[in-house]
Amino acid sequence: MLNFLPGPVGITPAVQAAMAAPAVWHRSKDFLHLYAQTKEKLLQLAQSRHVCLLQGSGTLANAVISQEIKKLGTRGLIVSNGEFGSRLIQQAAQAGLSFESYSLDWGQGFDPNVMATLLVEKDWLWLTQCETSTGALNLEGWLTRHCKDRGIKLCLDSISAVGCMPVDFSDVYLASCASGKGLESYAGIAMVFYNHEPQPVQNGHSYLDLFTYHEVQSPPFTFSSNLLCALHMALHSTDYSAKHAHNVHHAAKLEQWLAQTGLHTPLVGTQRAGHVWTVALPPPICARVPWANNWRKRALPCTIKMHT
Repeated sequence: MLNFLPGPVGITPAVQAAMAAPAVWHRSKDFLHLYAQTKEKLLQLAQSRHVCLLQGSGTLANAVISQEIKKLGTRGLIVSNGEFGSRLIQQAAQAGLSFESYSLDWGQGFDPNVMATLLVEKDWLWLTQCETSTGALNLEGWLTRHCKDRGIKLCLDSISAVGCMPVDFSDVYLASCASGKGLESYAGIAMVFYNHEPQPVQNGHSYLDLFTYHEVQSPPFTFSSNLLCALHMALHSTDYSAKHAHNVHHAAKLEQWLAQTGLHTPLVGTQRAGHVWTVALPPPICARVPWANNWRKRALPCTIKMHT
């Protein structure tokens, strides 16, 4: 059977066995050793200075980012060209951030000149690195350089990027990730990568405060050793260079197949990820299923996500 949905990802026998290991106390010596090794591997993979691990989903990681941005007390920009970019706008509004939003149709690329204008007098920018709903890659070189040259803090939802493609967060202020996506472990661990020294929140939740997790030797709250063992195994048993090359190879084959069948993706003026594909179905075919009536009032794209 083939799974053409974004998840769950395939779990290797080694990761399954790690998940099934006897649970240990999250303050024990064995746990802390595994905790440190896991963070070290994540930092190497993402080329970041710091990472915090939280018990939860990628949405939790973005909630932490929104609270960290709020500490700045400055105005920013959030851009969207898909479902998860729109979700960032919603989370930012719920967190009470001061920002402007710029939304395009699904799969539309961001024009450099328009972005440069929108970023005038903005202190930060938040967007999806890889938009899961379309497969659009939004973090292009010109945008990274523009933010770096002007001191704009770049914040990313990288949940569908880390593990599936090379990433470099060395010039990124904040980036979110999750264990159940490209890292090919079980869902349940959220990650926030960052390169600054966070300050404590004045009015907010300590569980969502990056400062609470910063440079501590153990997680400040209860943490599942089973989930940590599984993530540790996934990280240390995967050749990511080979995996990224494998994704590129299969993407070329899929692109050729689409050309032969006359199908196409909805992407316009933007780069396409090799591991996430959305196919625009021709009418009258509709991908929307009955239980999705409370979603968008239009046909949903068919998303193919490869984690191999």
